[in-house]
Order: sequence, then structure tokens, then C-alpha cells
Amino acid sequence: MKILFLHLSDLHIKSQKAVSKNHIEKILDTLRIYGSFDKLFLIFSGDIAFSGESEQYKAGSSLVAYIFREIKNKNIYTKKIEMVCVPGNHDIEYEISPRSAKELNAIYNDFSYNKHLDEELSKQKNFFEFSKRSKCFCNKSVFDRKLVNVDGFVIEVNMLNSAVFSLMKDEDKGLHYIDQSAINELNTPSGADFVISVMHHAPDWYIDAQKDQIETALLCKSSLIFLGHEHKAGTRNCSYNDKAAAFIHAGGSLCNNSDWTNSEFEVGVLDTQTLEYSTTLFKWNPSELQYEENKGISKKLPSKKSIEKALIVTEE
Repeated sequence: MKILFLHLSDLHIKSQKAVSKNHIEKILDTLRIYGSFDKLFLIFSGDIAFSGESEQYKAGSSLVAYIFREIKNKNIYTKKIEMVCVPGNHDIEYEISPRSAKELNAIYNDFSYNKHLDEELSKQKNFFEFSKRSKCFCNKSVFDRKLVNVDGFVIEVNMLNSAVFSLMKDEDKGLHYIDQSAINELNTPSGADFVISVMHHAPDWYIDAQKDQIETALLCKSSLIFLGHEHKAGTRNCSYNDKAAAFIHAGGSLCNNSDWTNSEFEVGVLDTQTLEYSTTLFKWNPSELQYEENKGISKKLPSKKSIEKALIVTEE
């Protein structure tokens, strides 16, 4: 079977006017080069909105609806599209209980994160209204998981809410926090045949006490990891203690503050039988008014079933 991942990141939608249907049409036109496929994942790795306002998510919802409708109208893919989305730092309403860098450092120093966690999640209420339509983060938390069965090939999708404890300015690196129970859930096996993980910030945005835990869990469990935030698209292999490497997609910016001039996105295609995986980065060419293939990579991914790891008993 062939599974296609359409990775869109950092949309920063300010209003309905910021949604360019022309660019969406061009994005969907690029999918024709892949022929037929058995499953389509639409992955948003954060910053759907510009400042977390409800009107911005109405525009985001209309964008998603347009993508779904046109994919079917163009006969690109007619089955159910699996949408996956996580929040980014722009998906927060900072006007609700605004926090300074000094206050966040105080929370870090006295390790009172759990005391403020519900307050942080309340700033993402509009994102949660948006995400629950695709059955993501329905419980309004810092971690969510869904299992997607593609004709017997089960994919575990881990979604981390890395945006909590973000600040309006980038003064929060190394200060993000996730409840320990969420890390435990991430580590819990599901029995799936294949694992992908999606988050906005990379693990090094978390506090030192959790960074290694999260990075280890992600790299050891996942075959594919989708990231956002950096506005610089790229791919790399990364492993932990010589374990099988995870393939990481760092998404570019689809639209920066209503400006589509430097728009870019990624497409990945997985063969479930061979685990051969190929990616293509598409960048907008302003003079030709179309997206063009910029670079791509192909490799065979390791098999990482989400199962309980057997203990190794030594003579000692």
C-alpha cells in the first residue's frame, strides 16, 4: 500500500482574506504526480492561527474544508482523509492571563508547572474547538494519540502539545513543560505496526529534566517525526544510543503573516510493504506562480512496531 503525507506547517492565518485559494489549488495540483494512493494524511504541525482568535480558526476551518472538497472534486483521493493537527505558539490567546519571561522563570525555579497547567490550556480553547473536528485533542490536554487502520496496517499517531508555557516573544526556550503522565502515555505501546509523532517545537524547548525523556521516547518509538516552528524546511535522520533512527521533517512556513511569497510545504510517500519512504519539498516560485520541487530524499525506514520491549536476561 502507498500512504501519502501532506505536511503543512505555520499557516499563521489572520483572517479569511489571508487564505489564498489559488495557492491551495497549486498545492493540490502537485499531488497528481504521485498517482493513486491508499491513504492520505493531512498534517498541520502548529501555528494554524496567527494569535489564537476564534475568527482565525473559522478561516482555518474554511481552508481545511476547501482542501477536503477540492481533493475530492479533482478526483485526487476519494476516501477518508486523516487530519492530524497540533498547536503552536501562535495558537495561544496571550491576552488571557499574559505571562512575562520573569514569571515563567519563577515557575521554572520553584517547579510549579502543574499548578499553572490548566490556566495555560485555557489559552488554547479556540484551537481545541478547531482540532476536535478532526478528533485531535478532544480532551484538551498536552498529549493525544489516535490509531489509524489502513487495510490492516495500523499506524500510531502521537500528538504533543508543545505550545503550553510559550511566551509571546521567543524567550521560553528550555522552559516548556509537559505533565509526566503524558510522557508515560507516549511510551505506552499500542500494538501498532508503524509510529509517527507530530509536535510544533523540537524537544530542546523543554526543561532539561524532560528534554532527554521526550527525545528518547520520540526517537526510539517513531519512524517519522513532523515538526514546525523554525520556518525552515528540511529533513534529517536522528537516533538515540545507536538505536534505529527516526526520520524527521522540519516543516517550512506555508504563509507568514498573510504573505505567501516564500510559501513551502512537504510531501512524503510511504510504501507499507517495503517501508521505502520518499519526500519532496515544494517551494513557491513567484515568477512562475506555481510550486516547484526543490529537493527530495528517499530511504528505507526501520521497522518499529509499537510493542512491549522484551527484557534481556544475562547470566549475571
